[in-house]
Amino acid sequence: MAWACVPCLVLGLLVLTAGIVLKEQPLFWRNIGGYPVWLRDLVRIFFWPWLGICVAGLGSWSAWILGATAQRGRGFAAATWAAAGFWTTFGCLMVYMTWNNLGNVIDGREWHYHAPGALERTL
Repeated sequence: MAWACVPCLVLGLLVLTAGIVLKEQPLFWRNIGGYPVWLRDLVRIFFWPWLGICVAGLGSWSAWILGATAQRGRGFAAATWAAAGFWTTFGCLMVYMTWNNLGNVIDGREWHYHAPGALERTL
């Protein structure tokens, strides 16, 4: 039964990935980027709640699948690899999301600073 949740987790991480990639693009937040306003509003309003839902869902699923397979005594290795794969993917997304922002803070700039050249659309 716990394995039936895997497609939902994959879909949740894909939506989270799209949100993170869009969120970290400097042109996404400007009118010259070509993105619709409704999409910017969707990312701005629902990103952090969706991140919390993904963390809660991934944590619950990991505890459920590891507990169920440990109790049965079979499939524990596959469940461990699956949980580790999901958490590794989630960790990579978090590193991508914070990497340039931490670099900005270390260099004494604002958290979401982007160089002026990054805010121009290239054709």
